[in-house]
Amino acid sequence: MIINASRGSIQKYENTLSKLYKCNANIYFNKQCLNKQLTPSYANIKVPKTSPAWSYTQKKLPAIRIKDEIKYLYSKKQQTNLKLYHLHLTMANTCGGWWPYIQHTIEEELRKVANSKYKTLEKKLQNLTQAQKQIPQPQHPFHPRVVNNTEIPFSNKEMGLLQKGLKYNTHTKKKNWIQTLALEAETAITQLPSNERDVFRKLVAECIEILQQQNPTHNTHPETKIVQSIQRKLKEHGAMITKADKGNTTVILPTHQYETKLQDFIRNNDFRTKATDPTKTFQTQIRSMIKQSPTLIAKDHRWKYTNMNPTAPTIKGLIKLHKPDQPIRPVVNWRNAPAYKLSKLFTEKVTQLAPLPHSFNIKNKHDLLKKLVDFPMLPHYNLASLDVTNLYSNIPVKETKKIFANILEHNIVTPQTLQELLKWFDTISEQNYFTHKDQIII
Repeated sequence: MIINASRGSIQKYENTLSKLYKCNANIYFNKQCLNKQLTPSYANIKVPKTSPAWSYTQKKLPAIRIKDEIKYLYSKKQQTNLKLYHLHLTMANTCGGWWPYIQHTIEEELRKVANSKYKTLEKKLQNLTQAQKQIPQPQHPFHPRVVNNTEIPFSNKEMGLLQKGLKYNTHTKKKNWIQTLALEAETAITQLPSNERDVFRKLVAECIEILQQQNPTHNTHPETKIVQSIQRKLKEHGAMITKADKGNTTVILPTHQYETKLQDFIRNNDFRTKATDPTKTFQTQIRSMIKQSPTLIAKDHRWKYTNMNPTAPTIKGLIKLHKPDQPIRPVVNWRNAPAYKLSKLFTEKVTQLAPLPHSFNIKNKHDLLKKLVDFPMLPHYNLASLDVTNLYSNIPVKETKKIFANILEHNIVTPQTLQELLKWFDTISEQNYFTHKDQIII
């Protein structure tokens, strides 16, 4: 009679206990996901790509969502435990001595269900692990930061500074940097209204005094001493530092070896030496060419395209570490050459009046990737990359001029503009020279 009367309460107790077991199982599952860095489907939240920071947010969101779910489950567990406690007291008073047997029977049945639930969750964790397992990406063979082709022993501190690269700005200041700063501040103050100058002079003087206290003149930064040590070793061993052709690698090699590589390049490419420096002659040609180009250059803009006080271009070599015998890639600094500014304008005009259709060439690496994505690649296709030795020095100038003229005529360029551009082409292409070791080479 008592058991029949309490059947509803027994069912309620069984349901509540079942909820508690399920809650424990869900807590276990979410903790395992958190520990194994797995993302269950409910935590797979997509963030709109509205800014570069979206990727960082996307990585953090699954863990945040799982932690919030665990907090909610613990809160639910606490409420379920409290409800189960009150039901237990009620059933103990109602059923008397029968309650321990009834409770044991309910718990045995529910444990079987819970074990089945845990097995299901373990399979789910295994599937998530296999699906989200990160395949190790092949390591890209980066070039070393420093390649020492000499027998000079460098200390760890010296090598550490060299590994920061040639663009690294050392923590050194010029000897009179505080005085220079004061002069610059005074120059800025003189631009202020006269009634405000004294106030700012006092503020600047206080700041300068603090800087002088913090930076005594005898205090030399440790990096300065390291730089001096490296310079001393290079001088003693007749070595030098230059840059590699690929990557940001710093190359240390004997100076005579570097000069030999430069001389080999000059000798193997049929360059000729010239007795006199043609820079002044080329400068006169450029000035004359600019005056004879009224269509392309307005009279009041002529000064913009004349390089004042030009000098002969200089050459340096970047070491090709990836090739046998490590030859050089020549780099000619043309910035102070007579035709530098005019050649930049020439490039702009060619882009406007004779644009290339880009049918068989690419703008940059991003353009190549885009074209490869859009191109249907079949499994039996092979991608070949061909290199041309000394590409630019082997371009036929006369044939290029004819092609250029045909493109301009096809684009219906006015005869005067066509004539001026072709004269620019001749003048700029003729000024192909550089200096090395006080020699003019063309």
